[in-house]
Amino acid sequence: MKNRPSHNDETLQKVHINEQQTAEIHPDRVGSKGVSQNPRFSADPRSDFAVSLCDALAESSQVSPLILPGEQVSLMATVLPLRGTRAKRAALPFALEDRISAPLEDIHIALCRTLDKPDQVLAAVVDRNIMQAAVNAGDRPVLPETFALPAPVSVDDSPVWAVWLSGARALVRVSDGTGFIIDVTMLPLIWQQAGKPPIKSYGDRLPDTIVAGSYAPQPPKPDPKDLGVDLRQGAFAPKATDWTRHLKRVASIAALGLIGHLGIVIADTVALTRIADRERAAAQAAIDTMLPGIIVTPDVQPILRRLAPVDTPPKGGAFLPMLEDLSAALLDVDSQITFRRMIFADNPARLTILVEVPGLDDLQQAEGLAARQRIQGDQRCRNGLGGGGGSRIRCNEGGPGMNAFHRLSRREKVLVLVALPLVALFAGYRFVWVPLNEARLMARAEIREYQTLIEAAENLGNRPAERESVAVVTVPLATRITESAELAGVLVRRLEPEGAVVRVSLDDAPYETVVNWVAKMESDAAIALVAIELDRRTAPGIVAARLTLENAE
Repeated sequence: MKNRPSHNDETLQKVHINEQQTAEIHPDRVGSKGVSQNPRFSADPRSDFAVSLCDALAESSQVSPLILPGEQVSLMATVLPLRGTRAKRAALPFALEDRISAPLEDIHIALCRTLDKPDQVLAAVVDRNIMQAAVNAGDRPVLPETFALPAPVSVDDSPVWAVWLSGARALVRVSDGTGFIIDVTMLPLIWQQAGKPPIKSYGDRLPDTIVAGSYAPQPPKPDPKDLGVDLRQGAFAPKATDWTRHLKRVASIAALGLIGHLGIVIADTVALTRIADRERAAAQAAIDTMLPGIIVTPDVQPILRRLAPVDTPPKGGAFLPMLEDLSAALLDVDSQITFRRMIFADNPARLTILVEVPGLDDLQQAEGLAARQRIQGDQRCRNGLGGGGGSRIRCNEGGPGMNAFHRLSRREKVLVLVALPLVALFAGYRFVWVPLNEARLMARAEIREYQTLIEAAENLGNRPAERESVAVVTVPLATRITESAELAGVLVRRLEPEGAVVRVSLDDAPYETVVNWVAKMESDAAIALVAIELDRRTAPGIVAARLTLENAE
């Protein structure tokens, strides 16, 4: 920092008038010595300027501020091409040091607000002793008396003055946002040195040597942007209120509670996992003697089904499995196979199907595919393929960051500080609490499954399989056949009872509907299929059927 003259009686302070002109005033206007000689640091509450400020603040329901006399505050405008309020406040003293004659350590520079021009800000320069006295006077915002008059609008980028005369004092606001208060006798001289800019006059009449462009007895109300300024910044910024300390204490207690609860959940999860491991070992030991080689997993339903009694399928249930095996074999033939006729007979179960294929090679391929499904081919008919019942097949589908933060504006910092806890809470809930809770629930479910498996192994594993009792059916067989056909949408042409069996004839029924009807009768109506003959009709998918049915045993 370059050398400056000491702050003494001979030092002349410079008060900024506009961007081009400055004027010299006596040290007792702004300076440490003037403060020590004059104990009064606040403006006269009876002055018109202070009254106007207080009335405007009362209308906006703001806290009553402490108003500094305009003679003790210098307003300056400067350009700061920086982003963020913190960065602008840090660079402000270096931007104004060449325009201030007093040492920087003896003055307080406050950032007031941004101006209309790009990157231009308004700053207030106050003696540190005055600022300290104002802060000690009470916890109230500090405003300069100069803000009682709003800054006028410039004309063709030329400066314009707004002058409010009240008694022996003149309040001057310049169109660039700056301003000052001086004695009326000094106003003509300073106006001439500023190049005689246009003047908007308010209050008392101007001296005869000054020509005003307009006059109004009542000045306009203060600018709301000026009313939001508080000179208490930096070392003089208000300290955090008590509620902030209490909020931090509550947040700390809540954080400790969350940490404690999280610890309990983790301990519970570990304990449940150990219990689940012990129960799985006990279940493994319980089934080793009955089902050797079976490994117990969290899904114990397949093992429970093997331990449960096996139900004997009702008589006549071989048609659908045999049809399924044969259809699966014929679907893999390369050429098209045309269905002609199907005949099924029980005791012994035998399914015969008559098909048409383009050539002998296709017939041999079909027979080979049928042999893989353990279905025998019949070569006595050149275009026919017959099959005997086989087994049932089942398929299972199986450093620089903090610098970047400090460069943010106040609003951006608030957004970041509000968003970070929310993100942390969401991350903790999603990636800590949810997995732990799922692990606890899974461990409890595994414990229940293993206990069920142990109980089933103890109670059912050593007992012979028992056949479930079949409910006695009292409805006649013919009636059940008719009701089942109506539910399946099958039109029965003829129904002939012959002793213990009933013969049923169908005309022009969809093949899929007939097969589904047979499955429904066997599963829901206690009806067994003894024999069936299917003949293909002209329409695709339509067959004529003759069925022989009896009561399922």
